[in-house]
Amino acid sequence: MLDEEEKPIIVNEYNRSFQFDDSDLRLVSADGVVFKIHTWKLKAASSVFQVMFESGNNGDTLELTDKTLEIGRILCMFLQILYGIKLAEPSSGWDLKRNHEELLRLIDKYDAPAAKQHLTTCFRLWAASEKFESDGYFLLASQLDEYEIATTSLKHAMACRRTWTGPSEGMESRQALLSQGLKGENTTDGAGWPLNDFRRLSHEYIFGFMRAKEIVMQPNKPRVDYKLLAAKFEKIMTDLTLEEAN
Repeated sequence: MLDEEEKPIIVNEYNRSFQFDDSDLRLVSADGVVFKIHTWKLKAASSVFQVMFESGNNGDTLELTDKTLEIGRILCMFLQILYGIKLAEPSSGWDLKRNHEELLRLIDKYDAPAAKQHLTTCFRLWAASEKFESDGYFLLASQLDEYEIATTSLKHAMACRRTWTGPSEGMESRQALLSQGLKGENTTDGAGWPLNDFRRLSHEYIFGFMRAKEIVMQPNKPRVDYKLLAAKFEKIMTDLTLEEAN
């Protein structure tokens, strides 16, 4: 049990579900959010945490310092996976990038394969929801090397076309694209992506997308048939995977 003389914990939306009476660890985020949890959960989920605890961190408090990944809202989602609490589906492309993509980076940092598989399954389901622009899922699929997610995102790309609704800094980025003559909509089209996002795509996914688009584009049909594009992309990626296996 934790020392009763520890100073009171400020409970907020991130740590409210993680104040267990039988906890043996105070996990403190880089922005000061305190989670009263169980050491064994971290050890079972992550080889990094396991080594950390077995190599000398035997206290009842673990303070994290990475102000990009190890903050309250990201740790909350990580712990939701560990404790079997349903993750909320991202409400926008900005939410996906700001929260769920950072969660994936945290999971990779701590080498938590079961948590990564769970998040990958969530991405696979969410990519078909048509709630917002699908290019974010295409990028995540590339990072995970899960082309089924990319295929799903392409299938639903047309239904997800809409005007930009991101925060002010995102709006500035969109205006910069417009000044270069690019579309003011979020579509799964690498030509309209911010350069820093495009650079994070793997060469295989860039090739697969460009080859598939070249196949389906027709001079008399300026709009892309994204369902057909998805089918061609899937076939190309399957062939690439089989070629690598041989």
